[in-house]
Amino acid sequence: PAGVPAQTSSGPVAAVGAVAGDSACVAIGRAVGPERWGWQRRGRVGRAIARARALVLRRPATLVLTARYIPFARIAVNLSFGAARLPWRRFLPLSALAGTAWALYNVAIGALFGAVFADTPWLGIVVSVPVAIAAGAGIDLLLGRRAAYAGDMSSDDKATAASDETKRKFREALERKKQNTQNR
Repeated sequence: PAGVPAQTSSGPVAAVGAVAGDSACVAIGRAVGPERWGWQRRGRVGRAIARARALVLRRPATLVLTARYIPFARIAVNLSFGAARLPWRRFLPLSALAGTAWALYNVAIGALFGAVFADTPWLGIVVSVPVAIAAGAGIDLLLGRRAAYAGDMSSDDKATAASDETKRKFREALERKKQNTQNR
């Protein structure tokens, strides 16, 4: 019908746009880095950046694929991926997979709601918003219960403990790199 985008072209266009946007975030992360400004190295921000870097180094696939579905999380993950200076050859296939899955999922949801509410598109909006809110609340509830069973240490404490070790290893690696550069 007129005014309705073809599903066959919507998916690939959305996937390419997703990869392009994610790649821009990685490029910004690489350009800015994790220590350009003092506020990035101190306090809560410094600890958060260290935690993000540690997670990106340990679980890049999980983060890139999961963050694609979480607003603002994908920006943070992709900036962290770039700041950690992980290679493009590792990022681009993950981003392509995540972007393609995300695009197909959204095209399928759009097609479903479009077919069910073809004669009353306003009703599709009225129904889809509460469905999205309920799905989000359900996911938050499940994640909250999972976190409650994670043990006595809070997630912030666990991340801080891990980030201290990561910071130490990172400082040692930087020191080795500096020494190698001076020895040349």
